Amino acid sequence: MRTDKKQLLDGLHQSGWELVTVHEDSEEWFIDEQWVIQSIQENWGLQVLITFLIDPQFERPRKKGQGVWLIMASLDSPHYFSKAKNQICELTMSKRKFQVKLEEFIQAINHFRVSFCLLP
Repeated sequence: MRTDKKQLLDGLHQSGWELVTVHEDSEEWFIDEQWVIQSIQENWGLQVLITFLIDPQFERPRKKGQGVWLIMASLDSPHYFSKAKNQICELTMSKRKFQVKLEEFIQAINHFRVSFCLLP
């Protein structure tokens, strides 16, 4: 597992999320991989989709994991690049200040979990 994915997974785990499923094959060319995570703290069982999106300008032949430019947290799968109806937050994959952006990304997911409410 790549370092950035391991850091993300470790941060999510420390914040009360567990990885439920990994989808490595997508019908959409712009999706490299998707994770389903589930809360094991507040709002136990709440599931969030973590999507690793491929840079639309990446033109070389691509290996698995290459060209990922954005990580998105949402309740649904994106239908076009970085567009999901129920998007929670996103994390750009530039190397500058990655750790700070990662912490903000996880905080946003945690904030969503705490404020999430099922409407009758």
